[in-house]
Amino acid sequence: MHSLHTAGINDKNSTSKKSTYQHAKQLAQARLRSMKDSWWRQKAEGLQAAADRKDSKAFFDGLKATFGPRSSGSSPMYSSDGTLLTDKQQILDRWAEHFQSVLNCQSSVSQQALDDIDQRPMLKYLSLTPSLAEVTKAVKQMSSGKVPGSDGIPADVFKHGGMKLTRKLTSLLKRM
Repeated sequence: MHSLHTAGINDKNSTSKKSTYQHAKQLAQARLRSMKDSWWRQKAEGLQAAADRKDSKAFFDGLKATFGPRSSGSSPMYSSDGTLLTDKQQILDRWAEHFQSVLNCQSSVSQQALDDIDQRPMLKYLSLTPSLAEVTKAVKQMSSGKVPGSDGIPADVFKHGGMKLTRKLTSLLKRM
């Protein structure tokens, strides 16, 4: 294609050389489009297969391979006095300052307004300690293979821990 292009540039009067180059260029572009379409089709089929198998690790690995890693940079932001912050620690400190001012403020709700709200009767069964049967049922209903919660313990540990672990968990919940 390069040699056809060079020949077309050097011989400005020859329309056959230019048309030969144009034809070669169109074929190359069509082939490239075909290759890209094939690659995308294979990636989509692989991602769909991982999703159908409920294999979240393979699914997200495929997404990462397709679209690249997430950007870990932080966007600049303005400080409270209007200067532009670009350092990551300064940006985190600014967010902390923002949420401190937004979340830690005095309530503007008057006691009179709170007293005017109709009180619902307290449901005694909600304050009872859970029974072993209730804890067992809750453990069985937990989803396997999911990301652990804030305690870092996967649901599979509780599900496969047996009755001894369920009793210990029930005891812990009763103490709490």
